[in-house]
Parts: sequence; structure tokens; C-alpha cells
Amino acid sequence: MATADVIDSEVRELVERAYSRATTIITKHIDILHKLADLLMEKETVDGEEFMSLFLENQAELYVA
Repeated sequence: MATADVIDSEVRELVERAYSRATTIITKHIDILHKLADLLMEKETVDGEEFMSLFLENQAELYVA
């Protein structure tokens, strides 16, 4: 297998894992996403403190890694 094929395979695996993780997080917190959308429709902008309060009020896990 050529080096480019190995790299392509590794990158594909990384992207697939990241996509899977992102969809899991979004699905798990869809209610917060909808609250954020409602807030943005009302205010048009949300600062970092307001954004974080949505997660903390709903006792959501914060994902860092």
C-alpha cells in the first residue's frame, strides 16, 4: 500500500470518528440546541456567558477532548 493510501485511510478514519462523535453530542443535547436557536431568534446574538449558562442550567456534560 502506498504512503498516500495509508494517509488517506487514517484521515478518513479520523473524520468518521469525529463525525460520529459530533452527531452523538448533538443528538444527546438536541433540546439545548433548540433552546439556543430560540434564544438567537429572540436576541440575534448570544455571548459566551449566555451560551454556557444554557449548558449548565440543563446539566449538560461539557466535551473538551
